[in-house]
Amino acid sequence: MRTTNKLIIFVFTCLILSASAYAQSPREQLNQMVQQLQKTPNDHALREKIIKLATGIAEQGDATAQLYLGSMYVHGIGVQKDEKEAARWFRLSAAQGNADAQGNLGQMYLSGQGVAKDYKEAAKWYRLAVEQGNARAQFSFGVMVAAGIGVAKNEKEGARLVRLAAEKGNASAQNHLGTMYAKGEGVATDHTESFKWVRLAAGQGNADAQVNLAFKYDYGYGDSVRAHMWFALAAAQGDAYAPNYLAEIATRMTPEQLAAAKALAATCKASAYKNCD
Repeated sequence: MRTTNKLIIFVFTCLILSASAYAQSPREQLNQMVQQLQKTPNDHALREKIIKLATGIAEQGDATAQLYLGSMYVHGIGVQKDEKEAARWFRLSAAQGNADAQGNLGQMYLSGQGVAKDYKEAAKWYRLAVEQGNARAQFSFGVMVAAGIGVAKNEKEGARLVRLAAEKGNASAQNHLGTMYAKGEGVATDHTESFKWVRLAAGQGNADAQVNLAFKYDYGYGDSVRAHMWFALAAAQGDAYAPNYLAEIATRMTPEQLAAAKALAATCKASAYKNCD
């Protein structure tokens, strides 16, 4: 009998580590260590143990451990950041069919991280991950297809792929699909659908979507109070442009409107973006 444990390492990797129920395997040990590190992220001694154990498992050919190591190297988690080393581990994992690693490798070829920028290689690895239903790859490859980057341009197919990712809950895909509906890219222009998808992404805490939604409220609905609220929420997450938008819209609001916007923002944030309307 096998048990399965799900680990989320930042916004980059979703790992599934399995272990025997009869004896603690190295992968189960790794799983437990990572779970502990999530509770004590500043435990450097534990990080070193994780790196040592993960490296040993990965060197034996374990695709999941290889993916894990690639993620640590690309972010500099517990190790010196090394994009070339990250790409090496992702490639080993991807070659064994790991969809997350395939998507990560596609991203590295797309952006030129740790490898020479190569759009065709990016498309190749994304396509393999898409075939396995990987939502992040569906989104990224959909954007490439819609724009004709590394592949023949096909806006309808691009929109279809982005929608697949959006329907699985990928916030970036939801925001992008909303933009596609607003501009009529690969789909018929539909501002109601556009608002729906952007709102879903904003409700997941996606700062880009929150800025996008604020503009919709300001210019589409003439609702400066909710526009200010969403700009403020995006700014609180560190969005580079939101503070400027926030300052500008404040010049067009009354003291009462500003007070209402701040109250709404506090309620929205406290509810984890659930009570914002």
